[in-house]
This record gives sequence, structure tokens and C-alpha cells, in this order.
Amino acid sequence: MRTRRNEDGSPATKERFTERLAKVALHEVAHTFMLYHCDDPQCLMHFSPRIGHLDIVVLAFCDRCEFVLRENVFQLYLHPRELRR
Repeated sequence: MRTRRNEDGSPATKERFTERLAKVALHEVAHTFMLYHCDDPQCLMHFSPRIGHLDIVVLAFCDRCEFVLRENVFQLYLHPRELRR
């Protein structure tokens, strides 16, 4: 996905580009905590096949994904060796 350009080919503003990078980075980091793609079109874990879809996503997890993320981080903290297998 090209984050520097808008769907029409025009350059993205610095703010839009930075927001897109943050969304992609957090989405990918969340995958490392065993989160999968979400059906909620505004959730950060929603699959965004095009840049226009990424712009719709907010920079936050839905309630379900936030709960799963908290649980997985908590379990990693309590049982670090078990989750690394």
C-alpha cells in the first residue's frame, strides 16, 4: 500500500501520511499480539486493501479488539514462556 499518495494520485498531506503510518504500524504490531482482522470497518484491525479504506479506519481498536489485546498482553506478562512457543 502506498501511504504517501491519495487514491487519485495526489500527494498526501504530512498529517495524513503520518496518520496512515501510525495506523499501519499499530495494526501490524497488534498482529504480533495475536489479533486478527476485524469485521468492524472503523476498527484499527479492519483489513484495508486500499488507501481509501485506511483513511476510514480510526486510530483506535473496537471494544472487542481492545479486550483481546489487553487479555493477550496480560497473559504474556503472566506467562511469558508459554506464549513464546
